[in-house]
Amino acid sequence: MVFRKISEHLQRLGSEASITSLSTWFTERARTGSIELYQFRVYTLRMTKQLSVAPHLEQDELERRYRAASDVVARSQWLMLWHLAQGKTAAVVAELTGYHVTHVRNVLHRYNDLGPDSIRDRRHDNPGRALALTAAEQDELRAALLEPPADGGVWTSQKVADWLSSKRGKKVNVARGWEWLKRLGFSLQTPRPRHAKADAAAQEAFKKSSRAS
Repeated sequence: MVFRKISEHLQRLGSEASITSLSTWFTERARTGSIELYQFRVYTLRMTKQLSVAPHLEQDELERRYRAASDVVARSQWLMLWHLAQGKTAAVVAELTGYHVTHVRNVLHRYNDLGPDSIRDRRHDNPGRALALTAAEQDELRAALLEPPADGGVWTSQKVADWLSSKRGKKVNVARGWEWLKRLGFSLQTPRPRHAKADAAAQEAFKKSSRAS
């Protein structure tokens, strides 16, 4: 009930709505008894509570990323984090940026949990349909995974996606790279010291079996 009353009041205020006007309205309703005082206290406490920003980046770096961002969605999210890092409440940041306070909180929680890489337009994350590979393509990918990647190091989802992109002649999403790593029995691991002769023997055995099939 209390939230319906708040919503109706904000609709009446329209462009004049602000945290100050809402607080005044709440105080009057609490005084007259039309809204329970404890509801007023709970709501205003949540609106005014200062939230902590995880120390992934310094405040100056948050500002730099906000000003440098070319993507509109990422730019707005960096701006929210920059304001929050300065000690502003989620309600104030929502008012400054034009977003709902719940969205501001969601951006903050995602940043705190996942770090700077989470700040982006997540609509671009849709990997599309599953990528089907023929038996021959699977054998070719499996053989490639038994060798070091072209740039050295270990195979990652992105490297597999890049390999598939080069074979298909079109962009393959990183999620499809991870999918085929798992389906072929590989995983993302740090390289372990292994006996060179054993590696060579295993690879040669695989190549012979592939040719025989």
